[in-house]
Amino acid sequence: MTTDELLQLFTGEKAYRQLAAEIRPGRSVGLASLAGSSLSLVAAAAVRQTGGLHVFVMEDRDAAGYLYNDLFPLLGEERLLFFPTGYKRSIQFGQEDPSGIVQRTAALNAVKNNDGGALALCTYPEALAEKVVGQQQLRESILTLRRGDRLSTAFVEEILTTNRFERVDFVYEPGQYSVRGGIVDIFSYSDNKPYRIDFFGDEIDSIRPFDVGTQLSTGTLDEVEIVPNLKTVTSVEHRVSLARFAGEVTYWIADGDYTLKRFDDIRTKILGDLDEPSSIDTLVTSRKGFLSDAKKAAFVLLRDNVRERPAEVRVAFDTTPQPEFNKKFDLLADDINANRLRGYSTCLLSDNKAQIERLSNIFNSIGEKNVVFDSVPLALHAGF
Repeated sequence: MTTDELLQLFTGEKAYRQLAAEIRPGRSVGLASLAGSSLSLVAAAAVRQTGGLHVFVMEDRDAAGYLYNDLFPLLGEERLLFFPTGYKRSIQFGQEDPSGIVQRTAALNAVKNNDGGALALCTYPEALAEKVVGQQQLRESILTLRRGDRLSTAFVEEILTTNRFERVDFVYEPGQYSVRGGIVDIFSYSDNKPYRIDFFGDEIDSIRPFDVGTQLSTGTLDEVEIVPNLKTVTSVEHRVSLARFAGEVTYWIADGDYTLKRFDDIRTKILGDLDEPSSIDTLVTSRKGFLSDAKKAAFVLLRDNVRERPAEVRVAFDTTPQPEFNKKFDLLADDINANRLRGYSTCLLSDNKAQIERLSNIFNSIGEKNVVFDSVPLALHAGF
């Protein structure tokens, strides 16, 4: 069985069709009985079918990471991004995290450039609470370079310096650039690889992403956007919540009341350390602020506990948690056979073909040669 065939098992269900029909601006939908990683399959199918931006808000960073890993093979790196906080733990503790800043910047840039196609962000309360640069300020901060553009290396360097890029001999992290004759290497905050801009006189001859370790090019591009560290080049007065930045989107929220309470908890803890308490609104959003900015967004609630946005309709799926067998293969064989007698087919998921073959051999070795199952080249973190 292929991954697409597995998704079709869900899209053909009445509950899924009801969910897809209910996802629309300003609507709140409650979900029930999605066990294990069934949420990942339902969500991936919905993202692909309905399009637009979908923001998945899980209880914490770990849960968001698990969901991201589930969705990645189903959506691909072009349609899925992780949106962490820009700090090691949370904005309330300070200590910026460079990798988090890069991931946030890449996500914001992808949202800005999204033309209505399917795009998903995985995040959590601490990251969602932190305000971001406004769309207009983001556009004004971006340096767009196209193959064939006529401009000098000195002009590019002037803009990079203005945007607080650091000149080095060899770039190895975001926020750096180097100039060697007619070659300018730039490491943007929105990408995980730097770009090599090759000039022929005052004309851009080629644009190539390259590997920092090997210095070898990994392809060619016609256009690239260079994004600086938005924290250092944009005014705090123009920061907004992600809800306002993104506009009409679909939020999938694991625990809405907990998420909204975390916003206000973080604000309360930061307020005690501020010299100017009024500046709190430039740093983090609040429960009231987020709900106001997201009033035109669709809410898909795994728990119907947001009093300001109660579910208008409830969609119930029919899934149950997968039993734990703990390498007791005879019990697994019995479960598969029992389910087959009840009219169920069993799908065993693994992105390692050798594991499936090994499992078949184990069934044969313990006398369970009649065990029938489908294999799917996919890994999910929890069965159901």
